[in-house]
Amino acid sequence: MKRKIVAVLLAVLLLASLFPASALAEKGPFDPGEEGFVYSFIRLEELDENGEPIMETDEEGFETPKFYPIYLNDKITEQAGASYDKKTNTLTLTDFGGEREILNVNLMGDDFTIVVRGNCNVAQISVSGGGVIMQPAWGDSLHITGDGTLTVNADKIFDSGIHFWPQAEEKTVLSVDGNVKLTVRGKKTAVAAEYVSGGDVAMTENGRTVALEKKNVVQDVNVSVPGFSNPFDWHVDKADCAADPDGLYDLREWYSDEEATVFSHVTVQRFLYLDEIGYYVVDPTFGGDEHELRFDSLADAEAAGYSVSLDEKGERLPSVPIKELGNFSTAEFLYEDANGKRYTVTYDYHEEEPKKVALEMIELAALPGYYAFLPAEGVDPASLKEITERRTLEEMFEFTFPGVEYVYNGAAPAVKLGDVDDDKSITAADARLALRRAVELETYAPGSREYIACDVDKADGVTAADARLILRAAVELEDPTKW
Repeated sequence: MKRKIVAVLLAVLLLASLFPASALAEKGPFDPGEEGFVYSFIRLEELDENGEPIMETDEEGFETPKFYPIYLNDKITEQAGASYDKKTNTLTLTDFGGEREILNVNLMGDDFTIVVRGNCNVAQISVSGGGVIMQPAWGDSLHITGDGTLTVNADKIFDSGIHFWPQAEEKTVLSVDGNVKLTVRGKKTAVAAEYVSGGDVAMTENGRTVALEKKNVVQDVNVSVPGFSNPFDWHVDKADCAADPDGLYDLREWYSDEEATVFSHVTVQRFLYLDEIGYYVVDPTFGGDEHELRFDSLADAEAAGYSVSLDEKGERLPSVPIKELGNFSTAEFLYEDANGKRYTVTYDYHEEEPKKVALEMIELAALPGYYAFLPAEGVDPASLKEITERRTLEEMFEFTFPGVEYVYNGAAPAVKLGDVDDDKSITAADARLALRRAVELETYAPGSREYIACDVDKADGVTAADARLILRAAVELEDPTKW
């Protein structure tokens, strides 16, 4: 009977082996070959006495952080206490004193390792993956090992000591093992992964999972509204609209050459008069995203109900002069004064040195939700407060360590894998306990002796696959000394 029960349980657990293994991660630094940019690098970015990046101007006139390359453009440069081996994709820090330096790692693959020797310090470790604009997905993981001491962000200069930017990576892992003594501090959290648009982030100590907190990204964003600015004089080539005889329409014939001999197309726009400001604007609700209708010929426009306006002699009426408010925009930054009155701010380029000017926001009765932005006399832009709002990015996440300090003091105590109940032998009872933990009927915390004993394959936490292996060891179908 006992053998039958064990056989049934083994059959059930064998189902776990049917699931496919995850894809292999990319190895080594990314190299696009002869064409394109080389994005992968390891570099040290210097900080000033206030913990701010020291900036310098590059050859193209852009300000960039001052840095010292360790691996850049497939070239290895040794820095004091820091050396890189490309063959093993390993950075070795030996008595490295970088309390005022950020270790910035980009597209170095999921096998990138830092080996620590002696007493080492660094202000922050920043690790970037890829998969977004101009960057391939190429791994965003970090492995720290060795027998030395590494302190990250000792003075809590930054919100987090180790910071990942996984972007579109499927998997991001921070793993720590060996006899290294690691201390990571942060103002808000020891370890963080920001703007994760795909996959998960995990942290492991000697193969066991350390829980990270996951939450939606919430950020401040500028408030924007659609509106119009920049008054100027305009002439409307008046057109008749069969469906709207009282409306003001502009019909223009366009040519592809300066001599206006090669016909191109016809456009039709509708204009609205705004009583509250005395200007016309192009109707943004007419003609789709371009706020105009486009036709291949005048005959096509007439077939749609639009024709040029003619006088009694059948000749086209002269264009109608109007005061137009142009520059339609949907991305104005908004500001407000101490009384809550709202403005937007732009630049006046008429002077030799461009200067900021405030524009008053006037809501348009004829276009609910739209605004006019007109010069506000006597309003100092420096006295205005920029308006932001909090938005939740539903498809983006942040992973954070649950405390402001993470400490790893060398290898964890030895645990006999598979011996969950600690009776010095591996039996079906241990497999049962592991299976109960896999389905959360047991509550062994990650890092506890029982949890470590359950997680024999050191992959994805405690699962039915671990219980299956323990059961196979109990009936001598598996050698637990090979775990």
